[in-house]
Amino acid sequence: MDKREGVKWRRDTLTKATSEFIAASEARNHLLILNSEQWSPELGNQQLALIAQMKQCRMQYWIIGAEEIYIQAGIILELHIHPIENAQLHSNSSEAHKAVLNPDILNKENTELITQTRQYINSKEIREAVSKMSKDTPKVDRSKC
Repeated sequence: MDKREGVKWRRDTLTKATSEFIAASEARNHLLILNSEQWSPELGNQQLALIAQMKQCRMQYWIIGAEEIYIQAGIILELHIHPIENAQLHSNSSEAHKAVLNPDILNKENTELITQTRQYINSKEIREAVSKMSKDTPKVDRSKC
């Protein structure tokens, strides 16, 4: 993979990961708002699957080396995970309304994630990271294969 392809791959991956992360974050909160009075184990499993999806997207940030974006995604995940513990969503008498996030706070943090992603995609840092990776990758002597 040459430098140009590496930058394109990173940009595409970041765009997709951020879109999926935001979609899962918003979907989880919406799911809780709609079902806070009529909770079921199936709904609990759905919201936990959305959190798992957010974690997977966050891991992509780490793999790419977008550390600031990785940290911001962690802040959003913490917003989602802490209320779950308080609401005890796995019990029969769940109080799902306690796990609903304040939409203003969630929108602010999700917008910050989008802003950081856009800045990273358009920065020299993404090109420099690809250059560093190609320099660190050992060259294989194919004549000996």
